[in-house]
Amino acid sequence: KGEKHKILKSILNHLRSNCKDVLMYWAGGYNMQEIADKLNYKSEGMARKKKYQCYKEMINWLDDNPQYKSALND
Repeated sequence: KGEKHKILKSILNHLRSNCKDVLMYWAGGYNMQEIADKLNYKSEGMARKKKYQCYKEMINWLDDNPQYKSALND
C-alpha cells in the first residue's frame, strides 16, 4: 500500500500544480462547490470542467507511461 501511494504521488507530480490540487481534493471527497471555493474558481461548473481536464491529462500521461499503470495494478 505504501508503494502504491508513492507511485500515485509521483504520477501527480507530473501534472500541472492546479491539476494536482483539483484531483487531490476530488479524491479526498470534496464536492465540486468546495473545490471551486478552495481553488478560487468562479463556479462549481468550472471546477467540474477542470477536474475532467485534469483527470484526462492524468490518464493520457499514464497511457504514455505504462510502467506506472502496471505498477498500480499489481
